[in-house]
Amino acid sequence: MEYDPLYVKKLEILKEVSEAEYKAKRYGDWHAYKGSVFTTFRPIRFPGEPDNALHVIKPFQVPEWWPKLLSIDWGKRAMCHAMWIAIAPNHKAYIYRERAWYGRDIPYWASEIRQINDESNETIIHTTLCGSAWQSRGGELICDEFQKYSDLIPSSSENTPGSRVAGIQLIHDFMRWEKKISLKTKNEFYDMVAAQEIYRNYGPNALENYKKQFYDEPEEENLPILQIFDTCKILIDTIPMAIYDDKKIEDITEFDGDDPLDNLRYACKAAKRFIAGEIGNLSYAEKVQDIIARRDETQDVTTFYRQMEAIERQNISTMSDCIPVSRRSRFNRRVH
Repeated sequence: MEYDPLYVKKLEILKEVSEAEYKAKRYGDWHAYKGSVFTTFRPIRFPGEPDNALHVIKPFQVPEWWPKLLSIDWGKRAMCHAMWIAIAPNHKAYIYRERAWYGRDIPYWASEIRQINDESNETIIHTTLCGSAWQSRGGELICDEFQKYSDLIPSSSENTPGSRVAGIQLIHDFMRWEKKISLKTKNEFYDMVAAQEIYRNYGPNALENYKKQFYDEPEEENLPILQIFDTCKILIDTIPMAIYDDKKIEDITEFDGDDPLDNLRYACKAAKRFIAGEIGNLSYAEKVQDIIARRDETQDVTTFYRQMEAIERQNISTMSDCIPVSRRSRFNRRVH
């Protein structure tokens, strides 16, 4: 502006030619250039967009009772990238820590992961390790070696061409900060006769799917689902580099250093499964959050401690129904 006071006015002309280039030069939004995959990714909030249009946030103390997941894209010559994800009671997924290694053997980085978890006093509920770790390389499997040094029991990620595209779409869903537009037709009415026919011919599940067409969609209050601490520099810097492949429609062009993108796919899938209750449940975290909210409202500390003791006893009694997450019990130590 100092050298060209008409710069902004000139950019307004550019806006009609290229919206992406206008945003880049006007607001510094270089995430929407031609071919960019994650155009909704917002490391900063841009003018004119809602308050929730933001994915990168300042770190905060993650509550102890939030379930925590770990996702790893294994590599030795390529980058080995790990990210820790906390699932909030409102179903947001917070990537709050990352680590990367180059040219390191499994004992080195797997032991470091164990050390990080021990020093932070964290229990990992679910660990995802990329599918290549289950391939035999003439000796001990990578997944077995990882388990030995990390003390975590990993699950394999899907890494088929179809799963890649589905994973990219899932990242889009987790990044979405605009509310869905309802496409329901207001002229349609629930037909009792049709409902009875559907039930007789196709059963209760088909009837429930028919009913869902007439339910009011709940207000989306937790957008975007994905939140990333600004300390996760590698992931933040890698996301804008993703561009679509010219030959593989809907897939991302592979490039050196794209490992965090693969890992983000694994992390989002694990988070989705956890939120859906497929590999755990959020009921404990949700109950604790409600108890804390009531304490803050009533200032009744005595009731708070009684309720917390009761819910902790209940949680311990149901641990036998949970999937194994580690060779160490979650309750070897007292939770404060």
